[in-house]
Amino acid sequence: MRLIACHVDNFGGLQNYDYEFEDGLNIVLQDNGWGKTTLATFLKVMIYGFTSKNSKDITENERKRYLPWQGGTFGGYLDFEANGKRYRVQRSFGAQPRLDKTKIVDLDTTTTAKIDPDSLGEDLFHLDSSAFQRSVFINQNGLTMDSAASSIHIRLNTLVSQANDLAVYDDAIRKLTEQTKVYEKTGQRGLLGDIIRAIAEKERLRDRLEGDILAQDEARERIIQIDALIGAIDKEIAEKKEAIDKLSGDAKKAEASRELLNDINSQIAVLQEKLDVVKVVLGEDIPTADEVEKIKEQNKTIISLTAQLKEIDESLEKLNADYDAILEKYVGELPEDALLDEIQGIFGELQGILSTAEETGNDEKPEGYDALQSAINRDQDYVIHLQKTIDSEDEIQRLLILQTEEDAALKHADESWAEKTTQYKEIVEEIDTLLPDVDSKKKFERERVKPSIEMLEDIKKKQQLVELRKDEIESGRLTSEEEAIVQKFGDRICDIAEVEDVLRRFRNISLKSYEIDSFKARLDGENSKADGIRASLAQYAGIYEAGSQSVPELGKNSSKAMLGLGIGLGVAGIIAGILFAPLFALAVVGIVFAVFGVNGNKTYNEKVRKYREYQANVQRNVENLQKKRELESQLQEVQKSIDDLNRQITEVQNSTAYDNRIVNDWAAIWIPDIEVSENIISSVIDDARKSKQILDKKLELDKKIQFVADTEAEISEKRSAVDSEYPEVADKSVTETLEYLRSVESDYKTKKEQLDKAIVKKEKFLSDLGITDEDMKQSSAPKKAEFSENTTKSQIEKLLCDGNAVLTGIELSMSAENFAYILGKVEKWLIAYKQYTEKQQEKGDRQSKKKQQADELTAKLDEKLAALCGQYSDLEIPERLTKVREEMSSANAIQNKLKDLYYRKDKLNPDLETTRDTIDAFVTRYFSNPEDVTAEIDKIVENAVAYRDYDKQKVSLEKQKEKILEDIKKVTGGPSGGSEDEQLARVQLRELEKKRDSLRDEYTQKSDFVRHADQVLEKYPDLIIEIKQLYDEKQKAQNALDTLKRTILMITKAKENLANRYLSKVEDLFNSYMQIWLNNDAVRGIIDIDFNVAIEEDGAAHVALGYSTGYCDIIDFCMRLALVDTLFDNEQPFLILDDPFVNLDTDRLDKALDLLDAMSATKQIVYFVCHPIRAIEKEGSSDTRQKFVELAEATRQMIEERRTTVVAKKPIVKKLPKELYKIKLSAFKPVIQPMPTDYVITNSIFNMKFAVDKEFSGDAFYELFFIDAIGHVLNEKQIIEVKDGKMPTDRVQFSLNTRDDSGEQYELMIRESGSQDDYEILQRIPFQVKLAFTGTFSFDF
Repeated sequence: MRLIACHVDNFGGLQNYDYEFEDGLNIVLQDNGWGKTTLATFLKVMIYGFTSKNSKDITENERKRYLPWQGGTFGGYLDFEANGKRYRVQRSFGAQPRLDKTKIVDLDTTTTAKIDPDSLGEDLFHLDSSAFQRSVFINQNGLTMDSAASSIHIRLNTLVSQANDLAVYDDAIRKLTEQTKVYEKTGQRGLLGDIIRAIAEKERLRDRLEGDILAQDEARERIIQIDALIGAIDKEIAEKKEAIDKLSGDAKKAEASRELLNDINSQIAVLQEKLDVVKVVLGEDIPTADEVEKIKEQNKTIISLTAQLKEIDESLEKLNADYDAILEKYVGELPEDALLDEIQGIFGELQGILSTAEETGNDEKPEGYDALQSAINRDQDYVIHLQKTIDSEDEIQRLLILQTEEDAALKHADESWAEKTTQYKEIVEEIDTLLPDVDSKKKFERERVKPSIEMLEDIKKKQQLVELRKDEIESGRLTSEEEAIVQKFGDRICDIAEVEDVLRRFRNISLKSYEIDSFKARLDGENSKADGIRASLAQYAGIYEAGSQSVPELGKNSSKAMLGLGIGLGVAGIIAGILFAPLFALAVVGIVFAVFGVNGNKTYNEKVRKYREYQANVQRNVENLQKKRELESQLQEVQKSIDDLNRQITEVQNSTAYDNRIVNDWAAIWIPDIEVSENIISSVIDDARKSKQILDKKLELDKKIQFVADTEAEISEKRSAVDSEYPEVADKSVTETLEYLRSVESDYKTKKEQLDKAIVKKEKFLSDLGITDEDMKQSSAPKKAEFSENTTKSQIEKLLCDGNAVLTGIELSMSAENFAYILGKVEKWLIAYKQYTEKQQEKGDRQSKKKQQADELTAKLDEKLAALCGQYSDLEIPERLTKVREEMSSANAIQNKLKDLYYRKDKLNPDLETTRDTIDAFVTRYFSNPEDVTAEIDKIVENAVAYRDYDKQKVSLEKQKEKILEDIKKVTGGPSGGSEDEQLARVQLRELEKKRDSLRDEYTQKSDFVRHADQVLEKYPDLIIEIKQLYDEKQKAQNALDTLKRTILMITKAKENLANRYLSKVEDLFNSYMQIWLNNDAVRGIIDIDFNVAIEEDGAAHVALGYSTGYCDIIDFCMRLALVDTLFDNEQPFLILDDPFVNLDTDRLDKALDLLDAMSATKQIVYFVCHPIRAIEKEGSSDTRQKFVELAEATRQMIEERRTTVVAKKPIVKKLPKELYKIKLSAFKPVIQPMPTDYVITNSIFNMKFAVDKEFSGDAFYELFFIDAIGHVLNEKQIIEVKDGKMPTDRVQFSLNTRDDSGEQYELMIRESGSQDDYEILQRIPFQVKLAFTGTFSFDF
């Protein structure tokens, strides 16, 4: 795909401008304000037209922005080549889109091309206008994808598969998202939110009712308690009152009040008797006023209903009589509409047959009939011969046309040959004119002049660099002071790092001297400490080790036992001796034993003393031995410290000696006659640094001087080469030479192209004619002989002769001039003849058939008319049917009225019966067998009214009674009420009465609450059902919403996957361009699904827009090139560059120009630029350009492989559905569990009970569903909601749709509600299955 030429009539500031495009790089170098962006926009608008954006802002409205400044036709044309064909698109624009005109011409055939002008850009590039600007059209504004991303997505996806249209995905996602809003909106709105709010409201009502149930039970219990308490208090009050009456001092006054109270009580008793009588009459069931009024109204209703029913019965009787009269006329069976319609149809058909006039037809014979009949009589096959002659008309016509064409061809051949000869001569003359001029200027062809132009451009650039370097040399020359330093030191400058090391060592010598003194002081202290420890150890030199002394023996003390025995024998012997003298010997023996015992005890006590002295000595020796060992250990530690200090002193002394040697050696070389000091060494360092800076400056200056010399030599050499090649420019400047060479090169190129076109035109001219140069030298067309006489004329004459032989039979003949007329006339005769004979034959057949049909219809009509039972037989059938229909209509109307009346009657009768039953039930409450219900009602009403009057009087008396009681209370309970006992009793009485009143109030409240609760709790069962229904609705809505969300997620993933298949290629190409351009492999771009770019550098990603303008331009340019290489795999498009490198520095600009040069080998590039430094054409051998060339070649090969290679799909190993399910990592066990877990499924529809963990008191939502042995989902998911540790219902119904291959073990899957992963679950519980039959449905969610 390439541009050929363009012509601008008027567009913005451009007027009557032409430009011819070359292959490769086209540079439009013009100053700012010339109209480069205008021309670039013109090219885009020629392809896409103006955008439909109608903004008042001229910067956004291209149509307004580029209106011709000078007026005239707004538009132009663009010639381009696509898919091997050349086209011209010509557009003229108006102030409004409706005034635009577009024409697309095929330049090869000069015919209108079959291309829709409104979709030219989309057909060429498969991109919309915004995507074209984001890829092929490269200007100074980048990094903004906006609406272009979608079009580029579509284009990329088209590369993946023509069926994958991203717009379909977006439309599907949009529609599904709209559907989700039905269920879920922001602010908990939508169907799901409404259901949730309804559930919450119903559950609050349920909780309140359940609280009312508990409160009602408590209230009933409390009523029983209150009743018992009031009874006890009443008894206590009576006792207190009796006691007060006895204590009261005002008994007479109280007695009078009591007499009045008794009188009132008597009246109350009389009224109570009357009330009791009424109760007896009415059976203890007194109707309320509302009931009485209701009964009265119902009685009126019965009267009204009875009257209506009577009126209905009368109407029914009359209508039935009318209907029976009609029915009797037709012997009990009314004719149906279908029968009457059938009679009417038969009659109409019969009349149609009978009314048809006898076909007389047109007995006039058609023209030519007699002649044809006469010929047929002579030859039975004459019709066949005649038809053959008629059929020869087309062949005669064809042959005559062919003869005319042959005559015209012979004439045209001569005329065409003369015209072609003239054209050929003009082409040859053009070639002969151009050829000498082109040959004479061959040295100016591009291949030969290009090196000189490049050398001159290089010279120009290097001259600029030389001038720059000379300026730097002048500004950077050494001062006199710096020259003196150079003279002083020359190249002899000491190493700064070495001197700094000497300075560090010199400083360390002093520090180490202090360190040695410190070590020696510590060593003296440690030696003193060791001497002290040794003196202490000398004190413990005589200490023996344990076990070195003999241990004295202690033994057992038996002397005490002997002493005791002696004393005992002595006492026993004395007592026995008194009784019996010889036994005194025992006493003597006892005394002996006692003496031995005393002596033995003394000996034993001495041994004990010595043993204790031994133990004390042993203990002291052990303690001294421990101290000795501690001192020995301390001596070892001190000795170790002494050894360490001696070693450290030696090391520091050795290090100091080494540093001294290094410092002295350096001083002997650099400051031999100066005493070494820190200041001296520091001054040496400062001098070295300053000298190095000056020498570095001198070295850099020398390099620049050498560079200037070398460059000027190179410039001179290259200029000499150019001058030797083109001597005529020897006296011109570089700029003048460049302009001259470019001018003559362009002139040569123009004439060479003209010559080439003329040669190609000549070759095409000969090729199209299929002849050679030798043929063109002939005087007549080479192929004229082919148009020689042929047999066409003889064929025509033969056909005319054969035809006339046949036509003679009907006395006609034809010639080449009138054959069409004669044969047409004969064909009409033959057709009319055939039609006339067929018509005569059919006429007889129809007459007999009509008579038969009339007879059959007459019989059928008589049969059907019998059903009318002779009614209106004196009338014609149409009038007769009208009369019968009127009667049938009347009968139907009567039936409808009857139906309506019966309906009303059927509706009124139940109302009447219901009302009567209500009244009867009311009356039977009071009278078991009422004879006259109305009279009984009056009696009930009369008694009820009397009852209310008696009750009213009784209430009035009771109020008087209460007042008297209050008076009695005041009399008996005042300050002068009697003794202190009476006052105390009255206080107690008041407390009791107050307590009783409080209990009565509470009793009333509790009773009212129980009655109200009974009414309210009637709604509780219905409320539970409503909550269950709402949860079912919520589950359905949630299922639908989850399905929509998962569908959106899957479509979104599919959409992203489509584009991502090419996104990696875009990213790889982008990074290749970036890394070569920046010469930095560590920089990496990351492109997201919407083609936004982030740059990863040093392990961190940064948004591209955060970089500098120049950097952003590089990013944008590389992005566009990557998109172009990826989007266009069949035919590379041209690129339009509107000065995209304006923000680049010199180094990156050079690389950009290298890139342009490399790209121009494979792409046509139109490069608009305003500055010569950005317009240099480069074709060097730099590393950067070579890398770009290699990248371009690799990209070309990739595109070719992508177009020709079919990637083999990897075999997909399909898993069983059940293997896809996985337990969620780190998932807590669900707080619900089925009960029991060993449940056996025996039916497809079953209820399963679930229990909530007793320790759980929060909220949870779960989805439940069963899968079979393969993994097929068997039911719609059920949702269980746990709220505040409770479920709305503990049972869930499952309806399984099983399959023949479902197996004998199912699994209950428990999943978090709303989980995005369909296969991520919390728990799977197996269940055994024993089903009698299976279903065949399936579920997907």
